[in-house]
Amino acid sequence: MTARLIMSLVLCIGLATGCSRKSAPVAGKIDDTEARLQAVMADLDRLMLETNMEAAVVLMENTWRNPDFAARRGWLFSILLDLNLRSDRLQQAEDLYLKSLDDAELARSGFEVLGNYYQSQTNRSLTLAWTQRLLDRRLPPDLMERAFVWRNGIVRETQGIEALISLVPECTKRFDAPASTRIMAEMFNGLMVKARYGDAKAVLTELEKTSPMPPSLLYLAVSGHTRIAAREERWTDLETETGRAMAVLPDADLD
Repeated sequence: MTARLIMSLVLCIGLATGCSRKSAPVAGKIDDTEARLQAVMADLDRLMLETNMEAAVVLMENTWRNPDFAARRGWLFSILLDLNLRSDRLQQAEDLYLKSLDDAELARSGFEVLGNYYQSQTNRSLTLAWTQRLLDRRLPPDLMERAFVWRNGIVRETQGIEALISLVPECTKRFDAPASTRIMAEMFNGLMVKARYGDAKAVLTELEKTSPMPPSLLYLAVSGHTRIAAREERWTDLETETGRAMAVLPDADLD
């Protein structure tokens, strides 16, 4: 019953927010799109309450593909994926999403649905495999960055430092300087908050092999070494790292 109530709540919110905007009606013609969509959602709610998931999936697939509802296609797509997952049709949900990646709207709408599903799983190897499948496809740049960060986190939690270090050159080659800096900062900070200072230093050492080194990554590396020395209370090294930072950072173009 909890799952049904959650779905009903999601649908109600979607109707209240996503379906409230009306386009100007054509003179002499009544636009009944919103009313028809509300009727579909009422049918879906009924099927959910009856636990008729197969019929619910068919209904939503037909609705999502209906050109009359094109303005809501991203939202409808996310509901369709969610229904597949609730029906234990993981393979179908994955295949449908991966086939839709050329459509940026659908890629973004479905990313969170499958992401939330995998983040709820205890088998991290399955989640890692899904992130790799995403990275092997052509995602919109912002989703590619999020998938890479997601994979970094799993590797950081479940594998040794060597596996994490191997992702550093992949990051700097795959992404531009701003994205690489955000990703590497997340990787570094994730180690620092766990007091894994030796591992954090190893990541920075690997990062410093990047050539050419963008100013933003140089800033991250130099300031990172200073932070590690301070956390470990290595005061002599801190003085050395601080002097190095002062020599380098004023010239760094951080834009």
